[in-house]
Amino acid sequence: MPTNEEVVHQQILLNTHRRTLRHYLQQQATLGEAYAPPGITHGIAESRSNIQKIKQILRNWNVVVEDSPDDISEINSPNTAQSEYSPSPQIYRVRLREILITYFNDEELRNVAFAMGIDYENLSGTSKSGKARELIAYTERHNYFQDLVRLVWHLRPNIS
Repeated sequence: MPTNEEVVHQQILLNTHRRTLRHYLQQQATLGEAYAPPGITHGIAESRSNIQKIKQILRNWNVVVEDSPDDISEINSPNTAQSEYSPSPQIYRVRLREILITYFNDEELRNVAFAMGIDYENLSGTSKSGKARELIAYTERHNYFQDLVRLVWHLRPNIS
């Protein structure tokens, strides 16, 4: 059984990696996923890997560990099929836009924007397609993209 000092040390490491991850995610959101340098992308992946390892160590020691929404990528979550081919971030943006256009009517899209704290009327675009595009762009600029993805998956869990 680990000592209290060992547990505290792992918890400090976990919090440090989570702070580092938040920093990388903010940088990525500022630059846009498509324009983030490889160092940011690799930093995110490395931070998430370290977080998972530390959480597993603590859980093996029967220490309760809270999951943070950023600990794993929604795209690479355990519930998502993995493949060696990893599409570019633009593909995810395009797919999310297709989902919003196909599976949400205008009123539901307004509700999504409302739930995100975004004024639907102030989004550029005159059609549902344009509003969906601008909603995605807005969330990317303001570091809410993952929140939008989570909300859409919550509302339409059967969509891949």
